[in-house]
Amino acid sequence: MNFGDFKEALKARAQLAKLQRELKKIRVTAEAQGGKVKLTVDGTGEVKDLEIDDELLDPKKKKVLKKALIHVFNKAREDLARVTQDKLRDLMPL
Repeated sequence: MNFGDFKEALKARAQLAKLQRELKKIRVTAEAQGGKVKLTVDGTGEVKDLEIDDELLDPKKKKVLKKALIHVFNKAREDLARVTQDKLRDLMPL
């Protein structure tokens, strides 16, 4: 490995560290059932918050809650993918 390669490796490592810091700052919130279920994740996909309206905690609404939870997790994952792609383009232009 020559000095130029080493410099490039250090630069890439610094960019990756910056990206990781930026991803932890990102928050994406998905909603279902008209806002009765809300899920917030950070840019790494870690769940930061989950809100469920008391109305959906009724055992008779278990099926509705299950569908809403699946929806918010999938929506948050999709939204997060889009946001992180945009962030990658911003941080690492071609």
